[in-house]
Amino acid sequence: MDGDAGTREMVDRWIGPDSSVGLTRAGITSLYGLILSITAEISTSVEPGS
Repeated sequence: MDGDAGTREMVDRWIGPDSSVGLTRAGITSLYGLILSITAEISTSVEPGS
């Protein structure tokens, strides 16, 4: 998302400062970092065949 202006604009429309959610750029960065961290944790803790 950092290097892709189109994606950044789309995310800003959904949850950015001018949306009804109103997250700041720092808030969006923190949210995405948390989502990626949780996804990585879930992916590494899944047992094969589950």
